[in-house]
Amino acid sequence: MDYLCYSIFLYTFAPHGYIALPMKTLFILLSMIATTYSSRTFHTEKTFPINASADSVQIVLDRFVYELQTDPNQLFDWVFAGTGSQGDTVKDAMQLVFHESRYVAEERHGYLNIDVKTNGKVRFKNMVLETWATDSLCNNTRNLSIKLDVSGRLIDDANMNFHVTPTTDSTSIVAFDSHIRFGWFFNLFISRRTYRNVIEWRFDTFLENLKRFTETGSALPPEGMR
Repeated sequence: MDYLCYSIFLYTFAPHGYIALPMKTLFILLSMIATTYSSRTFHTEKTFPINASADSVQIVLDRFVYELQTDPNQLFDWVFAGTGSQGDTVKDAMQLVFHESRYVAEERHGYLNIDVKTNGKVRFKNMVLETWATDSLCNNTRNLSIKLDVSGRLIDDANMNFHVTPTTDSTSIVAFDSHIRFGWFFNLFISRRTYRNVIEWRFDTFLENLKRFTETGSALPPEGMR
């Protein structure tokens, strides 16, 4: 998907011609999360406006990446708030438990020991989740890519991408997309419904938290980043 330009014209077909949708309706449609599935890969996308400058969004994303790679349990205090255990066998069918981490700052490369729980029980212990973060700027759009790799063939390929485009000095549009290709064994058990019930809604909650914390200016970077 090309995120370099955002010229948005959305119309709905009617018997007597084309009717332009109200801007409020347009933003609601823009902000809906959607997932498709092909070639054993789940593709999730969400695009939403933020009432904050692109620089403010960058500060919050930098904090997210830093804590993801150094101490991801901190994230449950803000952007991961509400995404932990739900006390629901459907939503908690698969969970990650974070343990100690190691961070290589000059490479933005993180190593995190995790346990994987399914149906409330630890099935896989001391797996290693590696993350790499890269940034680029193209045509005024900042692109942040986070690649993830998990030992033990839990995941064959996974990444998260954020594309931040300023619309004014104090507003931006954020386009998020993720791609997750589970290992062949886990793929046998993760249907589209399971993905929606376990993962998609957590992505949606995370992005709504990201938007809220950015707009309120309450997500200051940690001491190590200032």
